[in-house]
Amino acid sequence: MADDERSALLDRIETDLAGVEQALARLDAGSYFACEVCGAALADEALVADPMASRCPSCAAAAPSPASPDTNAVAPADDSAADADGPADFDADADTTAHAD
Repeated sequence: MADDERSALLDRIETDLAGVEQALARLDAGSYFACEVCGAALADEALVADPMASRCPSCAAAAPSPASPDTNAVAPADDSAADADGPADFDADADTTAHAD
């Protein structure tokens, strides 16, 4: 692997790690399930697809995040499916690792 490829890979890993740390900070602060700009609830399915998403589609379109402009937009939530603690079908203890048979 060439030095420029290693540098690009390291940059991507650092960006991803920063996104994970920001998502964990929002989770600890109780704001993970809401758009960081307008406060609208984020769709459960969108957060499952992109756990680092932090903006609703409207806010992401208005001012994309400099860290990852194409991954921060998520669909608005259907408020009937979630409560104040998060998505109704969210299981923090679920084993999400892939198992080879």
